[in-house]
Amino acid sequence: MNNGRDLAMRDEDALALTSVLAPPLVALRSWNELSGKIPFDEINQNTQRLAPLIYCNLRTLGAFPERARLRGAYKYTWSKTVRLIHSLQPLLSDLDAQKIDYRVIKGLAIQLMLGGVGTRIMGDVDLLVGEDSIQQTLEVVVRHGFRQDERVACSGHTVSDHYLDLNFSRGETHLDIHVAEHNHPAKLLTQIMD
Repeated sequence: MNNGRDLAMRDEDALALTSVLAPPLVALRSWNELSGKIPFDEINQNTQRLAPLIYCNLRTLGAFPERARLRGAYKYTWSKTVRLIHSLQPLLSDLDAQKIDYRVIKGLAIQLMLGGVGTRIMGDVDLLVGEDSIQQTLEVVVRHGFRQDERVACSGHTVSDHYLDLNFSRGETHLDIHVAEHNHPAKLLTQIMD
């Protein structure tokens, strides 16, 4: 990229992040500036991913540029996330019934903790399980109709490890299972699980 384009990208990213993170009136000024410089259809992919968050930060202010499109992005993401949660509920209930100690981590966990379901575009749900529970977890996942997607090695494991097939799908629901304790001390797993 040339220096002018790099500067424009950084400027767009800064304005988009300010639109998400600043108090609403400051965020509105940033959003007005961004939408005045770049047509909505030409915003970069990073800004597009922030659309639901921008809407949530500005929604109490009434009218603002591209309100309907930002609201549509939020509603779509909310709907998709709610469907994802409902599609995983029977699986999670079964893991609970089997007394498997697991944690939902990353994107969905953050949304649920902060009460902002639909504010983040997600492609999958991530579960963390202990190494001693992985076989039982995989049996439950397969019993619920999930199929292994592809052979990938987790960055925390070597190619010789037996944890290669931890990406699963069922319809539009994607599930990634992360195994703790393999290359990390038990203390770390205990802290994460708490």
